[in-house]
Amino acid sequence: MPTEFFLESVVSKIRGAAIFFSSFRLTPADKLYIKLSMSDDCPDLPCFCAAFRRVERILTRHYDSYLRECGLHPSQLGILFFVHGNDLLTQQELARQLSMDKATLSRNLQLLIRDGYLETSPGEDRRTRLMRLTAAGKKKVKQAIPLWEQAQQALEEKLGKDFEGILSQLNRLPGRLNQ
Repeated sequence: MPTEFFLESVVSKIRGAAIFFSSFRLTPADKLYIKLSMSDDCPDLPCFCAAFRRVERILTRHYDSYLRECGLHPSQLGILFFVHGNDLLTQQELARQLSMDKATLSRNLQLLIRDGYLETSPGEDRRTRLMRLTAAGKKKVKQAIPLWEQAQQALEEKLGKDFEGILSQLNRLPGRLNQ
């Protein structure tokens, strides 16, 4: 494929996506969930990263709409879930396990500590802090689980028999990409 034709194709797809997203409005009251199949509603994107980020934003809005009731964002619940199952983790280990950059994790941890869901204790040296759920954090996780399950169920219904396979592939992807 000649370079000029390829570039024109990419620009055309990006313009189409920009027009689509500029006209798109999702309000919490609508409870409108975008088809994850990326059918005719969304143009194909030539870049793996752009396509993946688009799906990430759709999934974040999806989970946000369910978790809003308990006051957590999906990223915060993911941290609470992980700490709940792995008490006394360092911030560095938590960042590594969740593949989050330290700044993003630090911002989320500060909010969870401020809200009383997490607490820290000194680690082996003065620079190390260990994370654990507080009683309020355990209560918040317990409150969030049914909402998270509803969000999961809605995705399973949308994706049908592909759900388990997609989830399995997503869970293996970090190991493959970090090699």
